[in-house]
Amino acid sequence: MALSKVLAERLFTHETLVHAISGAAGATVAMSLFYPLDTIRSRLQVEEGRESKSIVEMLRDIMESEGFEGIYRGLSPVLQSLWCSNFVYFYSFHGLRAVFSTDRGHSAGRDLMLATIAGVINVIVTTPMWVVNTRMKMQGAIAQYGPHDQENQSANYKFRSLLDGLITIYREEGVHALWSSTLPSLILVSNPSIQFMVYEALKRRCETLGIALSAGTAFSLGAISKCIATVLTYPLQVVDYRDTHFSTPIKEQRECGACWAFAPTEVMEAMRFGFRSAKVEKIAKSLSVQHLIDCSGVSYGCKGGDVCDAMDYLIATDYQFVLEADYLPYSAVKHSTCQRQVTPSANITIGQSTCEDFSKSEVFCHSLLTMVPSSLPSMRQFGRTILEELLGTTATLVQKITQW
Repeated sequence: MALSKVLAERLFTHETLVHAISGAAGATVAMSLFYPLDTIRSRLQVEEGRESKSIVEMLRDIMESEGFEGIYRGLSPVLQSLWCSNFVYFYSFHGLRAVFSTDRGHSAGRDLMLATIAGVINVIVTTPMWVVNTRMKMQGAIAQYGPHDQENQSANYKFRSLLDGLITIYREEGVHALWSSTLPSLILVSNPSIQFMVYEALKRRCETLGIALSAGTAFSLGAISKCIATVLTYPLQVVDYRDTHFSTPIKEQRECGACWAFAPTEVMEAMRFGFRSAKVEKIAKSLSVQHLIDCSGVSYGCKGGDVCDAMDYLIATDYQFVLEADYLPYSAVKHSTCQRQVTPSANITIGQSTCEDFSKSEVFCHSLLTMVPSSLPSMRQFGRTILEELLGTTATLVQKITQW
């Protein structure tokens, strides 16, 4: 009883509340001032034709096409989320710091540990808000979509407010979708943790040297600590999925034209591993190319086939597929009968589209996107997760690209 009273007295204090409100207010003001630059950064990631332009030119383009509100689209929910996020983080950090304070004062190691714990608490509490914010920010990134793509985009980005987005995602995609980015966010907790540790260490150094902690000094210390944290944690943001066994070994078509069946097979391998098997398997399992050769309608074995028809076959069978080990050996020759020994399907959606740029905005809304490009410019999208470029010849070897 005495222990809980002491913890309550240290955790729920006026000083901790002031730290939390100050941190939240500072972050909100900073974001309000620099939000147009953040909008440009986001647009560069999903739109073509802007990379070679200056910041001023890009701002002018957005204002001409979308009005002044275009550069501030999504600001309100971002500020709400940012305020909540920083309030939770600073309250957690300073509250924990007060609870675990000692007579020996503070140390860099203790600050790093407490900042990490505060970061984890912040991620768990506020991730749903950032999921909605990321989607809302892309509402204006239409680029040069066709009518069908604009229809798809309108269906995806229809949130009127932060609360509306939270409710809509919960109803249409389930509660798990609200925390879909939790794992990568937890990995990146190290960034603010290191930043805060360096900041506190520099601040203590200034106090030791008798340097007054003015607003300018605090700003400089914050900038230095952020740069150090970004440099140290940047490698965590770069992932090569080849090192995670995301892709299966390259398939050998032999002296044959059956490579048309490789594309949909490898797409389904990546989607299956990304959505389902990665939780229970460490390596993506090979699916049967021979199964598609035997079962898809427009298939002539070594003489060619239709990738789109193969994808349509997978749609008709509810995205069910056969493991290579459970089907007939690969011969590239179409058998007279189709062996439908299928495994349970993964959480995959398929539809149609005609625009490659659409995939760039979709990657913001879905954790995994798989594309199959070829040498031709025509593109068809299968729903919200798989894109496939139409083949003009059965001799064209297609390539699978997966990205988060």
